[in-house]
Amino acid sequence: MAQCEEVARSEEYKRILDDHDLTSWIVCDIEGFSKLVVNSAGEGGYDECIKHLDPAKCQFALIEVIGLENKSAVTSRRPKFVFIAWIGSETPIIERARVSTINSQVREFFCRAHIGLQVNTLEEMTKDIIIRELDRASGCHAPDEYIFDITAEDIDFTGHEDDVKQSDVTFEDVWEEFKKQESNVNWILFQLAKDETLQVFGYGNDGLQGLMDKLDDSEVLYGIFKVNAFNKAGTCTSVRERFVFLIWVPENAPVFTRARVATHKQVLLKRLQTYHAEIRAESIEDITREDIVKILDKSCGSHKPQKYIFGPGDEVVCQEEE
Repeated sequence: MAQCEEVARSEEYKRILDDHDLTSWIVCDIEGFSKLVVNSAGEGGYDECIKHLDPAKCQFALIEVIGLENKSAVTSRRPKFVFIAWIGSETPIIERARVSTINSQVREFFCRAHIGLQVNTLEEMTKDIIIRELDRASGCHAPDEYIFDITAEDIDFTGHEDDVKQSDVTFEDVWEEFKKQESNVNWILFQLAKDETLQVFGYGNDGLQGLMDKLDDSEVLYGIFKVNAFNKAGTCTSVRERFVFLIWVPENAPVFTRARVATHKQVLLKRLQTYHAEIRAESIEDITREDIVKILDKSCGSHKPQKYIFGPGDEVVCQEEE
C-alpha cells in the first residue's frame, strides 16, 4: 500500500495545491517498497519538471497546465493537472514492479489529476500527447489552447471566486422575499464570492424546472427552491412549504472551485439556517423529482402529503385525495 503521508505534509505539495502559488509541478521518488517522498518541485511547468525525471528511477509527478478558452470578450483560464507514473527506461526490472503495485493508490492520492500517463521515456509524454489526452478527457468542453509555463498572470485568473459576477440585486433582498409565504420567488441560484458575500446568479417563480434551465455546466452554483407539500381532506386544504438546498458541482467547473465546496457549504449553512432536504448534483440527470420526493418523505415521517408541487403544472402525486 502506498504511503503518501510525508508528501501530504510537505510544503511542496501544499504549494502546488495553492491556486495563488506559482508552483506548477512536483516529482516524487519511491523510498523502500512503497513510501512516497518529495524529490523536487517548483515553477516553470512541464519544461522544468521533465529535467527531474530520472531514466534510472521509478517516480511519480504531477504537472499543472492551464486550459485557455476564449468566448467573445471573455477569457477563461482553467487549471488542469497531469499525473505521470514514470518508469525510467534504465530502471532495474525488480524496481519497476513497485510502480504497478502502488500506481492506482498514488493516482488516487493525486486526486486532482484530470488525466494519467504511465511512461518510460519523455517521447511518450510530449506536450502534443498531453494535449490530445486532455482534449479527450474534456470532450466538447476542450479549451482552445493550453499553457505549459504558468505565469503570475495565469495564477490571477485561476482564483475563481474573483470571477463571480456582481448581481444587480442583493441575496438578502431575494432571500427575504423567498421566505415569505406564497411569495412569487420560489427558487434562487447563487455563488459565494471571495469576501464570502452571496451573489445572486438567478431567481424566478417557475419552480424547479426554471432553476434547472438556469444551471451552467461550467460553474459551481448553490441553490434553494420550494416544493409545496399538498394535502386535502374534505373541505380542509393544507399546503406546507419545503425548502430544498442544491449543491451544483458540474464536472467542467474549475477544479479549485470544486475543491472548495465543502468549505463553502459550512459558510452557507450559517446564512440559510434551515432547509428540509439537500441534494448534490454533477449533471441534470442527478436532479430527479422522484429522488427529491423520497428525501422529503423521510423528513415528513408519518405525515406524508398527497402530492408535491414543484412549480406551475409540475406535480408528483403520492396518494389519492380523500
